[in-house]
Amino acid sequence: MSILLLEDDIFLVELLEKKFFQLGIKSFAVADVSDALEILEKEKIDALLLDIILPDADGLEFLKNLKQNLKFKNLPVIIISNLGQKEEVQKGLEAGADFYLVKANVTTDEIASILKKAVKKHNQ
Repeated sequence: MSILLLEDDIFLVELLEKKFFQLGIKSFAVADVSDALEILEKEKIDALLLDIILPDADGLEFLKNLKQNLKFKNLPVIIISNLGQKEEVQKGLEAGADFYLVKANVTTDEIASILKKAVKKHNQ
């Protein structure tokens, strides 16, 4: 399994990459949308872990655009954000995310478990 991690929090990226490595999950970590698009075009990505507050773009807009592309329409997307208000969660799910996780409320083990669940669901 390979994961694209679009996240600008370096500390979180390091934690997640370590966890994914332990689980045998290949991960690509980028902090901006242009790099993410490049990897999505070049690599076989099984799921996207997406922050919605990014230095170069709005993660929700990126997600909406991604889901309009037939090539990525069925790509499992898990939003991971510091924004946990009900309205934000709703916006994320409406934009096409499979799950919406609040960073402060999940562990790396839980994130990995949810990623696996999302990929399995999409592969059925």
